[in-house]
Amino acid sequence: MPSYLDGLTDEERWDAALYVKSLARDKDRQETVIVSRLLAHDLPLDPDDGMWQKVPASYFPLAGQVVVEPRWYYPSIGKVQVRSFHNRRSIALRVSWEDRTRDVKPYTDRIVLQFPPSPPKGEEKPYFLLGSTSKPVQLWSWDLGEETPKPFVSRGQKKTERLTGPFSLAGKAVHREGQWSAVFVYSSDSEAGAWLFSGEGRYIPVAFRVSDGGWGENEKQCSISSWHYLYLQGPPSPLVYLMPILAVIAAALLEIALVRWIRRKEEVSCTNES
Repeated sequence: MPSYLDGLTDEERWDAALYVKSLARDKDRQETVIVSRLLAHDLPLDPDDGMWQKVPASYFPLAGQVVVEPRWYYPSIGKVQVRSFHNRRSIALRVSWEDRTRDVKPYTDRIVLQFPPSPPKGEEKPYFLLGSTSKPVQLWSWDLGEETPKPFVSRGQKKTERLTGPFSLAGKAVHREGQWSAVFVYSSDSEAGAWLFSGEGRYIPVAFRVSDGGWGENEKQCSISSWHYLYLQGPPSPLVYLMPILAVIAAALLEIALVRWIRRKEEVSCTNES
């Protein structure tokens, strides 16, 4: 390959170097907890809403589904990025992942969020792969060729049915520059349905399932995660506001005491000299 040393100016070489650097991503943290921040107003539904940039993102690894037939050893999607808000009436999760193309036919891009159907007891959780007959899971499944997600209950690989109840599940998804961003907003007025966003300080199990239609993936041959956790953050403790005030008062008292000590020492020194 010929050298471009003489064909590019210094400024053009710097532009090329900065462009290449812009394509690289910093190594993402891999975490086990999504912190859902408390808001005092309505939750953002649009993935492009600037509010989403005000909450830290959590990154979760995905792997091919190799537990049951048909197995999938070469998944397209390796991780998801998640942000969340809640306001004690609803909860919203924004999930993003890299996917070069938007696919709806013949195979569809798909994102599924999985939760227990009720508050888990202790550390006990349903089976991570679509639950079981005795311990089902709730699914928020979104065929991204459709406008909104749909709720289901799953009792294992072959027992999935539509979930109905006094709740609503809305969403909005966009595909831009090789990336999907999908926002789920769940609301419920019933006590049974509101547990997902009413237990501040609680850790709620959550798992992810993503399919890349352009890679030939489907509901079973896809990328999956193990159980992770969603933490509902409450209002900040009063100590957050009280501690700076106490620190200022303590510093002032320490300064007064130091000044008095210095003055007494000077008075004693003057007395001894006289």
